[in-house]
Amino acid sequence: MLNRTTRLISLTPEGKIYFEQCQQLVLDAHDAISLLTQNHIEPKGLLKVSCPTSFAESHLLDVVSEFMHQYPEVNLVLDLNDRQVDLIQDGFDLVIRATQQLSESSLVCRKIYSCKGYTVASHDYLKRFGEPKLPEQLKSHQCICYSNLKQATK
Repeated sequence: MLNRTTRLISLTPEGKIYFEQCQQLVLDAHDAISLLTQNHIEPKGLLKVSCPTSFAESHLLDVVSEFMHQYPEVNLVLDLNDRQVDLIQDGFDLVIRATQQLSESSLVCRKIYSCKGYTVASHDYLKRFGEPKLPEQLKSHQCICYSNLKQATK
């Protein structure tokens, strides 16, 4: 798709065709959005969302209430759980999950929230097994890890 030299990058004929088609897709999307906003078409239909229960309780109550007030013709279905879902097969329009990366590269991901993770232990545990001084030392400890991580580290 690209011709590259040490001083220049240019499109191949195929690359030019692909670029022009992508430009047209973007223009068509802008036109569609413009038509919707010009005609004041209200969103309606089903919106299926999955997110962790704890996130919904702490962050979505006001957002969902305002959304439902603003868009009364939208039927919102909230699936509150921590399990890994298949966005396409399960028919979700939006999935909120805590993750570092997506396993499916064709999906669009946006960071909406950051939180800190903590490693904690009881005083009794530390007396019995010792206090780790470095993160690497956790490998030899008995850890309870969040099971929905792509790579739970121990």
